[in-house]
Amino acid sequence: MNKNLIKTRFSKAALSYENAAFKQKLMAEDLIGLIDPKLCANKVYEIGCGTGFLSELLLKKLDIKTLYINDISSLMLNYCEDKLLHLKENIPEIFFIEGDATCLSLKQSCDLIVSNAVFQWFVDFKKALLHIKTNLKQGGTLCFSTFLSGTCVELESLGLPCIKYLTEQELLSILEECGFEIDIFELQKQSLIFENPYKLLKFFKETGTNSLISHQWTPGILKRFMREYEAKFKVPNGVNLSWIPCYVKARLRN
Repeated sequence: MNKNLIKTRFSKAALSYENAAFKQKLMAEDLIGLIDPKLCANKVYEIGCGTGFLSELLLKKLDIKTLYINDISSLMLNYCEDKLLHLKENIPEIFFIEGDATCLSLKQSCDLIVSNAVFQWFVDFKKALLHIKTNLKQGGTLCFSTFLSGTCVELESLGLPCIKYLTEQELLSILEECGFEIDIFELQKQSLIFENPYKLLKFFKETGTNSLISHQWTPGILKRFMREYEAKFKVPNGVNLSWIPCYVKARLRN
């Protein structure tokens, strides 16, 4: 996965993401539900904030003393910072950090690391997690959502080169190998319905997630894609796309 391409696509989508990413917003709401408001969360690190769906929920739910907010895109990070202006006075320290979370190191270890719909972008999830956990205290909590194998399977079936999603077993095994004990694991199997294949592609573009389809679109290829997708995946209200998010809450072993 080309990190520069991911950064570019998300930056281009910074203004449209807030309204277009309705599913990611719902995922943030599901994810925050896993976190006990009484959890010790003096220092919190959020990876991949986007426009701040989860950031806002964190500040409203937890008594945070220091919050590190990260994104690979400076434009996304700026949008998130502006969005949180009305909440910043409630927290003594808040830092906005641009960069690739797989190689960022914080000045202090955190009680809680959170991330919503980000980890699927990591080329080597185990390697990324081994680094990320260096920013987490022993006994600290990792809470995240991501996508599993079967997501966007319709695109793959049409021969489009997509990112490789982990299976449930692969994800759980990596967490175990990296020293985490899983407290909560929830898997959802959903279908996203779009009016037509064009609206589906527009969703990816406006949310910056079109990096998952590493494909060069010509007018001819686009026309053929729309025709084939409509023929194979048409449902009563439009066309279907498989969407398999999972939610994890885990503790780093002492």
